[in-house]
Amino acid sequence: MSVTIEIQVPGKLDPREARALAESALRKRAQLDDFVQSVELKPDLVHPAVAWHVVAADHRWRELMHKYGVFTSTEIALLRGANPKNRSVATNLAKREKLLSFIRGGRKLYPRFQFKGSSAHPSWKSIVTPLLDAGWQDEDILLWMTSPNGSLEGKIPADLLNASDVDRVIADAEDEAKGIW
Repeated sequence: MSVTIEIQVPGKLDPREARALAESALRKRAQLDDFVQSVELKPDLVHPAVAWHVVAADHRWRELMHKYGVFTSTEIALLRGANPKNRSVATNLAKREKLLSFIRGGRKLYPRFQFKGSSAHPSWKSIVTPLLDAGWQDEDILLWMTSPNGSLEGKIPADLLNASDVDRVIADAEDEAKGIW
């Protein structure tokens, strides 16, 4: 059965963008419904270990946001002197400089440690390129950047970006990409 829904689009919103937002919301709702149904059909509740991992992952993202701060696409546009409604400023900068992001509350967020002023940190590409080339996902790299690292005497790579030994972070990223611990 097919259903047609008419939605009034506010005058300032591009109809294509409104359609994309609506389709995204419907997909997310369908995914949530599928998840809820699969949990409801299980004879037991979600195992406590699974719940613990979900909470632990959420805590890591909250910790990253609190410790380092994040930029939204709007904030990046403002930082770069562009129209804050122009989200392509952040998208284009991210593509060009290999900036990483993650999604929280439906918003794409860029950790601030990737930046130096209004530009990408000068060493950023050197750090992330080998990891991306090795198939690492953005989220994995961001968590690696914000975790204590044995190869760096327990220091956190993101904390070393503006230190004199940022070359050690680059070398460790290259080793990680090769699977060398």
